[in-house]
Amino acid sequence: SGGFVQIPSPLLSAGALEITVPRHNRMPYLASIPVASEPVYVGFAAHEIDDDSTGASDGNGDGVINPGETIELGIQLRNFGFLTAPAVTATLSSADPYVTVLAGEAAFGEIPGGATAWSEEDFVVQVASSCPHDRILRFSLDVASGGDEWHSIVDLPVVSADLVAAGETIYNGGANEILDPGETVQLGVKLRNDGGAAATGVTGTLISETSFVTVLDANGSWADIPPGGNVENSFDLFTVSADPGAYQGYLASFTLLLNFSGGWTDTTTVTTTIGTRSTNDPFGPDAYGYFAFDNTDTDYEDAPVYGWIEIDPNHGGAGTAIPLTDYGTWQDDSITIDLPFPFQYYGEVFSRTTVCSNGWISFPTTYLANYRNWYLPAAGGPDGIIACFWDDLYIPTGGGVYQWYDAANHRLVIQWSRVRNRPGSGQTCQLILYDPAHHSTNSGDGIIEMQYHTVANTDSGDNHATVGIESPDSGTGLTYTHANRYTLGAATLASGRAIRFLPRSELPSGSISGVVRNGSYGGVPIPGAEVTIEEIDRTYVSGENGTYGGTAPVGVYTVTASHPGFEPATVENVEISQGQPTILDFQLADNAGPILTTTTHESTDDTEGPYPIPVTIVEYSGLPVKSLFFKTYGQTFTEIPLESLGGDDYLAEIPGQETISQVQYYVLAEDGLGQASVDPPGAPEEVYSFFVAPLVDLFFDDMEADNGWTVGAPDDDATVGIWERADPVGTYAGDVMVQPEDDHTPDGTHCFVTDGRGGAQGDYDVDNGKTTLYSPIVDLSSYGTITLRYYRWFTNDTGNNPGEDFWDVSISDDGGQTWKTIEYTNVSDRSWRLVETGLEGLVEDFSQVQLRFVASDYGGGSIVEAAVDDVSYILTGVVDAPEGPAEPVVFSLMPGRPNPSQGGTTIAFSLAQPGEARLSLHDVQGRRVRTLVDGPRPAGPQAALWDGRDDRGAKVSSGIYFARLEANGRTQVRKMLRLE
Repeated sequence: SGGFVQIPSPLLSAGALEITVPRHNRMPYLASIPVASEPVYVGFAAHEIDDDSTGASDGNGDGVINPGETIELGIQLRNFGFLTAPAVTATLSSADPYVTVLAGEAAFGEIPGGATAWSEEDFVVQVASSCPHDRILRFSLDVASGGDEWHSIVDLPVVSADLVAAGETIYNGGANEILDPGETVQLGVKLRNDGGAAATGVTGTLISETSFVTVLDANGSWADIPPGGNVENSFDLFTVSADPGAYQGYLASFTLLLNFSGGWTDTTTVTTTIGTRSTNDPFGPDAYGYFAFDNTDTDYEDAPVYGWIEIDPNHGGAGTAIPLTDYGTWQDDSITIDLPFPFQYYGEVFSRTTVCSNGWISFPTTYLANYRNWYLPAAGGPDGIIACFWDDLYIPTGGGVYQWYDAANHRLVIQWSRVRNRPGSGQTCQLILYDPAHHSTNSGDGIIEMQYHTVANTDSGDNHATVGIESPDSGTGLTYTHANRYTLGAATLASGRAIRFLPRSELPSGSISGVVRNGSYGGVPIPGAEVTIEEIDRTYVSGENGTYGGTAPVGVYTVTASHPGFEPATVENVEISQGQPTILDFQLADNAGPILTTTTHESTDDTEGPYPIPVTIVEYSGLPVKSLFFKTYGQTFTEIPLESLGGDDYLAEIPGQETISQVQYYVLAEDGLGQASVDPPGAPEEVYSFFVAPLVDLFFDDMEADNGWTVGAPDDDATVGIWERADPVGTYAGDVMVQPEDDHTPDGTHCFVTDGRGGAQGDYDVDNGKTTLYSPIVDLSSYGTITLRYYRWFTNDTGNNPGEDFWDVSISDDGGQTWKTIEYTNVSDRSWRLVETGLEGLVEDFSQVQLRFVASDYGGGSIVEAAVDDVSYILTGVVDAPEGPAEPVVFSLMPGRPNPSQGGTTIAFSLAQPGEARLSLHDVQGRRVRTLVDGPRPAGPQAALWDGRDDRGAKVSSGIYFARLEANGRTQVRKMLRLE
């Protein structure tokens, strides 16, 4: 710039000082100035360009680097030291993709201190013909002399023409002079030269980037275009034809490949609109390929049909609440949920999404909860937003946000139900995500639909509502409406409106379809099989008749079919051709027995029966054997055939049994290949069981309150997935729920779970060790048979090393000093499984009974999740007092056991002689609450049960009660404490 720069001496050290020097309207040069504090320092000083087409050069001789030229490059070095540098050499190299160094070694001879020297021979470099204008080619220059080495940078600019499409003209397009669907026209393209050199002899090839337009004459030419000039190919036009099925208003895109100036090349994009769009036409695509259709676009097969799916349970729906807490001003809330299936959005696959109270979800997940809405794509707000009704919403009494997975139709519904925006208008709308594995698109992305039950777009103070989609990188998107302005092609929001955002890939595509059959059993079709194109990770699922299919990009792939219980089958080199169907059938080999799921029966006081046992059996190779086997304790098994209820559902009915019976049972099924399965897996040594007996809860905990459970053993070492009492949040592996979404208690919310935060599969599961849960110590002292009952959830069969970790449940009768095993299994069961077991043989001292539940992950990274709920000890039958030395028969009344009691209690008494007896319960005012015995009784010790209810069947309140025994003219009273 004509001035000097003073550098403080402490900064002057051996090396190179890099200074950026501005150039007028050009990219700045980066000058590398050596700074010497050594006797010898040699670095770059100057250069010369030789492009005169003599010697090794090949160019136009203007002394400027142009695309396609081979130049001889002279380099001057300077010795910035004060001693002579002997035998100086230099090596030139570059990592720039637009340049090739053909001759990179040169000698400079001896350079005295302070002197300069040119290379004894030129370096030779070749510049690609496609190198763009104003490209700075960076070279590394490594200089050596004796044992010394130095490094310099050499930057050289490239000057070219820069041709950009600056408009297009339709010729022979009829009266409207536009390209209509089904029409063939000529196309002129105006090119503007934004470069620093003239473009001469310009020719171009036009390539269509959409299947809606075919280029019939792809070649065009232009007159010379000087820098800053504009020229159209008026005398050598292109010819293009629009498909009759093209969308009105569709923006067609072309790539124009250009050649000019004897070999230089450039590329630019040309666009033109097909037809004229109205509100009854879709709009789009965005830069990725998404279109927006609504239910007024009835001329298009991709238009949605409005069909409201009510999921709000307050209005008869099956949805579950998403716990958002936006109840007023500034309370905006969002929460992340797991998806029941992988969802592809703008080419990325997601397993979770964030749901906001303000009418939107986002991919990827976010902590944001923005109410302020914008036009999409937007710098404000979360990335990857899907705005169903993005406005400042809140949840009033009676409103809520809900989700429901429609497994039958493979779609997730999220509903903002009876919410309000700030003017107070009611809004009810829903967002539907379709599983791409079942609802195929040619891009592999998922279909998105929005439906509006009640809508009032009245929030003028906050730009009304935004409806639309945006890519995860916020680079592109589609806005249906914002600030009460609608994109041309969008119909006004109203009740009964449906909108569908559909991706349409412009890559060449074909289709693949076929049937998956059972090759082991007569070619029976297999529903639910997954067919996966491995290279692009695209999966199709077979239907009830075994057929699968969908679109796929053109290419050659490896395709695999799989299904539980079958050996996977893989076919390589499967070719997908443009516009052509590829038929690929699979024959799978059955390698396992039937898949059994038994619904277990609870203990009951019903002696008449029957006791229904529902069973689900999944099998595709015939089912000649399907039976339930049962017995009472100490007897032999009896077989009952399973009766079909249709589909995979079967039922067996165990006949009624006498009171104080323990019924044990298991299920066996065998397919037509002789492969058998039993449930439970260890049958008949391991069985399911239930009691037929009078039932009284001695203890019951539904986990809805903190009742003294403790977490943590001294040797616990799990780092995450620790037990906690919580409202669980479901996690999924595809369609499979890994952690439960709800507890077991029908009207409850809480259970003990291994970290209830949910998240993606594997986010908060048990890792790196074990976690232990202890029940409170319970006094179960009673005359009778006691059964333990609990519901548990345990899964370990997903992740990297499934099936390696164990579920461990044990019981102690000495305050935790010693333990006996109730369950120890590595069999996964992703359901609320009832476990019942009699305590006979497990417990001797019933006064201090405690349970221990252990979940662990010591394997190689399996996904371990566990939960426990509704734990109870049930008195399943009253017996006489324990056998012992004969004692005189006396009249006596014992205190209730346990006392205090929270569930049921046993009241033991003895009569000195047979006769009429009455045993009754009274409150502190003396009023009779319950009569337990009233009639003739034998002599000797006996007992009665009180379940904590009055004579009308209602539970009594906590307090002091008195048991009163009257017999043979004698009376005795005992005080008891009742807790509820």
